[in-house]
Amino acid sequence: MYLGRTAQARLDDAIRDVASGLSSVVGEAFFHSLVVLLSEAMEVEHVFVAELDCIDHDRASLFALSSYGQLSNSLTLKIGGSASQLALDQGTLSIVARAREEFPDDELLSSLEAESFVGRRLPDSSGISMGLIGVVHGSPLPDPSFIESLVGTFAGRVSAELERRQAESVLRSNELRLRSIVESAPVCIHELDRAGCFLSINAEGARMAGNMFAEEIIGQAYLDYVAPRDQKRVSDLLARARDGCDCQFEYTSIVDGCTRVLSASLVPLFDEDGQVTKLLGYSQDITEQKTSEQQLVHRAEHDNLTDLPNRGLFMDRLRSGIARAKRNNKPLALLFVDLNDFKPVNDEHGHHTGDRLLRVVARRLMAAVREVDTVARIGGDEFAVILEAITDAEDAAAVAAKIADSIGEPFCIDSATLRIGASTGIAIYPGDGDEVASLLRHADAAMYRAKRAGGRCSA
Repeated sequence: MYLGRTAQARLDDAIRDVASGLSSVVGEAFFHSLVVLLSEAMEVEHVFVAELDCIDHDRASLFALSSYGQLSNSLTLKIGGSASQLALDQGTLSIVARAREEFPDDELLSSLEAESFVGRRLPDSSGISMGLIGVVHGSPLPDPSFIESLVGTFAGRVSAELERRQAESVLRSNELRLRSIVESAPVCIHELDRAGCFLSINAEGARMAGNMFAEEIIGQAYLDYVAPRDQKRVSDLLARARDGCDCQFEYTSIVDGCTRVLSASLVPLFDEDGQVTKLLGYSQDITEQKTSEQQLVHRAEHDNLTDLPNRGLFMDRLRSGIARAKRNNKPLALLFVDLNDFKPVNDEHGHHTGDRLLRVVARRLMAAVREVDTVARIGGDEFAVILEAITDAEDAAAVAAKIADSIGEPFCIDSATLRIGASTGIAIYPGDGDEVASLLRHADAAMYRAKRAGGRCSA
């Protein structure tokens, strides 16, 4: 699926694709989407998430299982003496080949005719094992390092979602019998009346609300703790819960000026007549997991040196820009910018100075365009600019001239005064092409004409 890329680029692409597919799913749909997306990204036959039996830890339920890219029915298996048990004991386990020879009595490996296996323990916030995420394949692992890294990347998020799943199960149990557990739970658990005001909240919830006492929160509106941009959506979910529907969602909370991302659920509680009397709720702070995922996606889409969009993100934005230009009947300009005399800087002053020069070039290019435009680094000393919603080709030529003037100014790097130039090729949608490939060809050819002509812009 990711052939022809370096190992890190391949992993970055896979992380971005899986994270994107999981960005808007919660609850059971999260686990189902996860195993399918991972199986596709890793090109393996089976991916599963298993939960240990809360009473008999010798058994586990594979409640999310993707086989050959399709969701399969859940399985309950004995794991004592199995590869899964060893993964739970060690924290992680990878068997590249001959898995059934090592574990001849393993029910899972036998039932799936496995040749290889990867498993990673899923602990709760206290470090206690809840289950594991695993990969099973009918032949030797195609790329063990890639598979282990991709599974490890998402293990933390899966643990958090599995802990939430278990907490939701607790919420459905007898309220009075579990009150002591709820009060000491490491997540926010609360009750709301039909108007959406707090009837009760546990200690962790009061802490998340700004280190308040539970008594201070009783009677306040749930929406008061939701960021303004999310209030309409959460209000609609409250209405759905009052109508008898379970709701799982994420929202942003702002408490004492601090913005946090919370994963939440609302469960309606019914009286003997089947009428909703109140809502039982759960929320958990997932800010760190979300931030980590966003950082992973950012690194996968941006150049490590300049932090500009890389070639992959540039191509995505160019395709999207052409679609918008076509829809709005507006021209779009694509500029290829190649630095002149950059190689002598590297040769004379070293790559460290060259790298610092590229960072300053990136800042000057960004300063030469609007915030809505895209500047990307697509090669060693090659950059690309996408100008959307321009009036005509003269707008693009003006930007190219601005870039040439900016890059033509001296650079002071490491006490040295450096001078370089820029050759810019321009392609205009739709005159020079109405699809990605033709615009790229035209801009590239124009850039080389400009370089041969001594750095003048060419369109």
